[in-house]
Order: sequence, then structure tokens, then C-alpha cells
Amino acid sequence: MKGPSAVVAPRCHEVLVKRTGVVSLDGERVSDGGDDHHAVILDVLQQHAMSRGDPVEAIVLDRRERYAARIEVAPDGSSRLVSEY
Repeated sequence: MKGPSAVVAPRCHEVLVKRTGVVSLDGERVSDGGDDHHAVILDVLQQHAMSRGDPVEAIVLDRRERYAARIEVAPDGSSRLVSEY
């Protein structure tokens, strides 16, 4: 029998920004649209990276600003654009 395993946040996430500014991460609403959605996305992804102890990636579909991109966020909060679509 195996011992308990730690729950680890996934490495790649899906982010959707609706035209209203509402932000969802992996289908779960993380902002109601009243905040700066860029900051919200980076903050939430940094929290996931910190819990993993490694950078995480996200595919961001921003319907408000009409773009799609893949980004990477490190536990220290630094981020980089991996690719744009």
C-alpha cells in the first residue's frame, strides 16, 4: 500500500478573459472583472508556481483584448511570453 501523495498543481493552465473582463482559470472564476485582469492572471499563476516550486505555463485566451498567448510564470513572480497565437 502506498502512502499519501501530495497534491501538486498542474504545470499548464487555461485562462479565459471574457469581454466583460471576468477571468477564469481552469474553468474556475478568479476575478469578477473589476480588477486589472493582467495582474490577476499573473498573481494566480505565481501562487500555483509557488505551490509547485517550479514555473507554470498558461494558455491565455483574452476575448477582451482579442489575443491568445502562452506564458510562463516562475515562483518569484517573473514571467515571460512563450508564444503568441
